[in-house]
Parts: sequence; C-alpha cells; structure tokens
Amino acid sequence: MRSAIEAACRELITDRVPESALREAMLYSVEAGGKRLRPTLYLIHKQSFGSLSLADYRLAAALELIHTYSLIHDDLPAMDNDDLRRGKPTSHKVYGEALAILAGDALLNTALEELFAICRDNPQYIEAGYIISKAAGASGMIYGQVLDIQAQANDLAGLRQIADHKTGALIGAAIEAAAAVSDLEHRDRLLFKQIARDLGFVFQVRDDILDVESSSDILGKSIGKDADQQKVTAASLLGLEDAKKLETYLIEQIQSSLRQIQTVDIEAITAYYDSLYGRKN
Repeated sequence: MRSAIEAACRELITDRVPESALREAMLYSVEAGGKRLRPTLYLIHKQSFGSLSLADYRLAAALELIHTYSLIHDDLPAMDNDDLRRGKPTSHKVYGEALAILAGDALLNTALEELFAICRDNPQYIEAGYIISKAAGASGMIYGQVLDIQAQANDLAGLRQIADHKTGALIGAAIEAAAAVSDLEHRDRLLFKQIARDLGFVFQVRDDILDVESSSDILGKSIGKDADQQKVTAASLLGLEDAKKLETYLIEQIQSSLRQIQTVDIEAITAYYDSLYGRKN
C-alpha cells in the first residue's frame, strides 16, 4: 500500500502542477518520508469493508497531500518555527517562506481538486469528500491549530479538544470516509467514529511522550519544542507516567470498541492499529 500511495501522490502533483519551482517544493515535502498513516488507515478500512479501486488510491493520496500541506504550514516561523521535518530541512528552510506557503496552498488545492474529480466520476464518494474537506477546514484541523497556538488547554478536556481537532480530525476522516463509501451498518459506523476519535488522541499522546523521551535522530524532527514554547501536553499536564497510563487506557477503549463490531472482518484493521501502539517515531 505504501508504494502505491506514494506513486499516487507523485502522479497527482505531476499531472496537475506545471513543471516549476512550485512543483519541486510540493514534491520535496511529499516525498520526504513519513508514516503515510492517514491514507493507509483509509485503504485498510475500505479494503476490510469491501474492495479497493483506483478512486480509493487517489482519495488516499489526496489525504496525504492535505496532511503534508498542514505540516509545511505548521513548521513556518509564524507557527512552530521548526527547522527539521521527517529528518530533512523543512520546506521554508529550503525554498524560503513565500514558496513554502504557496507549496502548502497548492497541496491543499490539488487534493481538493482531486476529491471533486473523484466525486464527479463516482457520486457514491460525495459524502467521503465532504467528510475530508470538513475535517481539514475551519471546524476541524485548522481550528485545532488555532486552539494549540492560543494555548487553550489547562485540563485534560481542553487537551482532548485540541487533539480531536488538530491531530484527530484528519485521522478520523480517513476512517469515516472509508465507512461512508461502504455498505456499513449504522451501528458499526458509529463505533468506528468513536474508534477514530480515540485513535487520534492516542496518536497525539504518543507524540507528547516522544517529545520528552525520544531524540531528533529517531523522530526526524525537533524535540523539546513543546516545553520550550510552554505548550500544555499530555506529558506536561499529567506527568510522563500518567501520560503513558492515559495512552494505555485509550488503547483499551479502542480494543473494546473493536470487539463490538459485528458485520466487518477487523483482522487487518486490528493488526495495523497494533503496529501503531507504542511507536518510537
């Protein structure tokens, strides 16, 4: 799946963006590496719910382009001011702030253009397109980023609100979009919606733990930035050991929800979730 996702990402950019410094900057960030978490979540769930088509791979690639755009903008001096992403210099360090901003804008709009094309040719994907667009927008990922830079969290509920939007929105959209284009019972769709929310929070809590315990060489990005910027994280709010207990509790909640799924073969889904727990980067 990873190689197919990466090929689809390159194709979306080279098909839709003229050869230029802009295309080069877009490809630089997309091809810098990464876990391809969001597109893989979409494909694994969609495959478990039914079967995969070319439209699914292109939708998965659109998800990755949206995620990469958010990373480029997140790294800018006006935001987190990071010099390192996925083990390489950040986009604005290589191409300058102006082109980095435009590369992020172009990745988002290329993804949306592709989603519209998929929905035009496959009307059954319209709800999925809506779910992804909303998750990327002002009530989803962008809202979470605003809460984060305003340091709104002062308790676990506030921390979860930020995580549900900033990190969890697009993770959740990947799973919910797969359910939306599949013949899934309403009860199971609701269960996967909750699973997606918990998985997004697990991912953020693990990021907070790694920001304390890991190194730049392993993570491929700067560490200790949250403490330097006095951001409230699971580790700073709860302490490292209790943050790990929270992570364990959330994983148990996900596993409990998965056991309630009645109409879907969840073997591949469970195996992929298991590979994410306790990750080192």
